[in-house]
Amino acid sequence: MPSQGCIRAVCFLRGGSAIEGTVYITQKEIGSPVEVTGKIAGLEPGKHAIHVHEYGDISNSGLNAGGLFNPDGKYITTDDGKTRYVGELGDVTAGEDGSAQVSFSATNLNLIGPQSIIGRSIIVHEKEHDVSAGRYEVTAANQSGRIAYGVVGICK
Repeated sequence: MPSQGCIRAVCFLRGGSAIEGTVYITQKEIGSPVEVTGKIAGLEPGKHAIHVHEYGDISNSGLNAGGLFNPDGKYITTDDGKTRYVGELGDVTAGEDGSAQVSFSATNLNLIGPQSIIGRSIIVHEKEHDVSAGRYEVTAANQSGRIAYGVVGICK
């Protein structure tokens, strides 16, 4: 894997019998934002949390992917003033047709260097993040299942 220069990764998401999607992740160089784009189909209409998880083992319906990726064990502050773990990407919103466009920039992720997310997993959850109390979190009240999952892999 290159240590500098542009790198691109892909994650093919699958879940249940109907959920599928493709997410592309691009980073120009170490320290630059990561651009995340793609589409997920077959979701229930509404918001769904999307996370990077610790491991690339998506067996057992994504349960073996471990917890949220958080290599430094601390919260980061987002542009909107909320705090979250590195692996918490926010929500995607599925329309009435069940499809969600994925398009955001993340300054907290890396494809290059020792904290690369290549080989880790991306998980889509049944419900949205709870943003009460000024931070993103999955609480007992809104904890939700893993409905789609895939492993982040390097691509051309």
